[in-house]
Amino acid sequence: MKIKRICVCLNSSPLYTGMWDIFSEVYTKTTEFIPTLFFYGTQEELDSEVKKDYGEVVLLPKYPEVIVNPQLDWTIAWSLYWGAAHYYPEDVCLFSGIDDLPISTILWDSMREIPDDKYVIPLGKNPYNIPSVDGTKHIIANGYNCGKGKTLKKIFHMSDNLQEELYKLWGNRHMFASQFPSNHANLNGWQRWWGMDEAYMSCFVHDHPDVVFLEDNFVKDKIQGTKINRAEGFDYDLDKLNNKEYSFAHIPRPLTDERNMDKVTKLLKDMGIW
Repeated sequence: MKIKRICVCLNSSPLYTGMWDIFSEVYTKTTEFIPTLFFYGTQEELDSEVKKDYGEVVLLPKYPEVIVNPQLDWTIAWSLYWGAAHYYPEDVCLFSGIDDLPISTILWDSMREIPDDKYVIPLGKNPYNIPSVDGTKHIIANGYNCGKGKTLKKIFHMSDNLQEELYKLWGNRHMFASQFPSNHANLNGWQRWWGMDEAYMSCFVHDHPDVVFLEDNFVKDKIQGTKINRAEGFDYDLDKLNNKEYSFAHIPRPLTDERNMDKVTKLLKDMGIW
C-alpha cells in the first residue's frame, strides 16, 4: 500500500489552535505524504485559524442542525472520511488525529505489502477491549485507518453530497448504535454522539472482503505501547527517540498553554525538525 496523503480534520475549537501548522510541517519534513486538512467551518474561520505553509487545505461547510455538541462534534469526524472519498478517490489516504505526530515508520511499514484497493484498520477488531455482549461484534477505532477514497465510498455507501451523508447518519443513529450495546453509553451520554462515525463504520467492516485488520497484539505492543503520551506526562528517553523506538507522539493541548507548547517545542528540537 503506497500512501499518498495523511488526512486530518479541524474546526475553530481553541483546543486545537496551532496544531495544523505543526502537524503539516512534521509530516512534510519526515515523510513523502501530503498533509491534507479538511477544515469544517467558514472561510473567515479558516483564514484566522490555519496557516498554509505546508500541505493542502479543503474547506467544508457546517450543518448546525445535526451538531449536538460543538465541543465534541461527530460531524467533523465523518466529514473527514467523506472528504477523502469525494476529493481524492484515487489517492491512498491515511487518517490521523491532528494531535498525533509520527516518530517512526512502523505503522506504514506494516501496511507496505497490502494492496492499494484494500481498506486497512490497523488498530484491530477490538481496540477498546470491550467485552462482547450476546455475541455482538466490537466497535472499531478510526485512528490510522487507510485506503483509497473510492474504496471508502464503496464500503460505506457514501452519498455524493455531504449534507445528505450527514443527515443519513443522523437519521439512522439509533439503529446502528444499537448494534454495539457495550459502547452505547459512550455515544448517547455526556459526549452526545461523539464516536458515531466509529459505530457507523463498525456496521460494515467486520466481514467485508476489502477490509484488512492488523493483529490486536501488534497494535498493543508496537503502536499504542510505544507512544510518547500526554496522558503519561509526555516524557521520553532521548536515545529511544533517536533510535525511532517510539511510534507516535500524542501531544499535549491546547498549545496556547505555554507549558504545553514548551514540551512540543523540545520534542521537535530533539527530533531535529526545529
